[in-house]
Amino acid sequence: MSIFNTPKIRTLISLALDEDGTRGDLTSETLIPETDVCEAEIIAKQGGVFCGGPLAGLIFSEMRSPVRVELLTQEGERVQPKKVIAKFYGSTRDILRAERVILNFWGRLSGISTLTSTYVDCVQDTQTKILDTRKTTPVFRELEKYAVRMGGGTNHRMGLDDAILIKENHLERCGGVKKALETAKSHIGPHRKIEVEVKDLEELKVVLLEGCDIVMLDNFSTSKIEEAIALREKMNSSVLVEVSGGITLNRLPELSQVGVDYISVGALTHSASCFDFSLLIN
Repeated sequence: MSIFNTPKIRTLISLALDEDGTRGDLTSETLIPETDVCEAEIIAKQGGVFCGGPLAGLIFSEMRSPVRVELLTQEGERVQPKKVIAKFYGSTRDILRAERVILNFWGRLSGISTLTSTYVDCVQDTQTKILDTRKTTPVFRELEKYAVRMGGGTNHRMGLDDAILIKENHLERCGGVKKALETAKSHIGPHRKIEVEVKDLEELKVVLLEGCDIVMLDNFSTSKIEEAIALREKMNSSVLVEVSGGITLNRLPELSQVGVDYISVGALTHSASCFDFSLLIN
């Protein structure tokens, strides 16, 4: 099943339409005859990566409107300013009622895809992958993580039930890194990943000795990350290394060059600007 054509996404669409007017569009219904039809264009007002196209057809479908959607842009396609993204054909009232809901979805998702692509471009031609986090808009996680993928990024956990990620508070309450890893391994099967966050090189040594899938270096300086990578090589460990905390675009080239496997960036979803589109009726 498509990510878009699911009960959860259809519910989001229904809520968004209700939010914008449960009784319809008072202005358009007052000024525009019910029989009026038009052709409308959605135009990109900036450059970036487009995401969310199929939602337009689902929004009109939820409205029980026969407006026809012609998508002229692929998911994940890089677009330039003034690019015609799509055309709508049909009831002028319906197009105007759906306009803001469609552009809100497209703006949010394309903003995430565009920001993600900027981060991904900074680590191109290296082994490093850009990861998202769970710092997403409540109930929009599935769509926002989809947008990260369209921008070239890689999804971390979708939710708490995907994998074990042992963080500082877990370690504080369960007796440290060694005890946490032993307990985690005894409770889950081999098909579930285990990741543990460490705060220094001493904790990292324990992780490399005990073994797990991924170790997260949280708020390490670049020099400390280099030491961590060197320690992994010295101990001949296959544990993958993820870095997080204080990640800026300026740091990405140097971080990718020192040999980290993953860089997780909460900003991909919590700080993306809305992509700017415009609807024009011909």
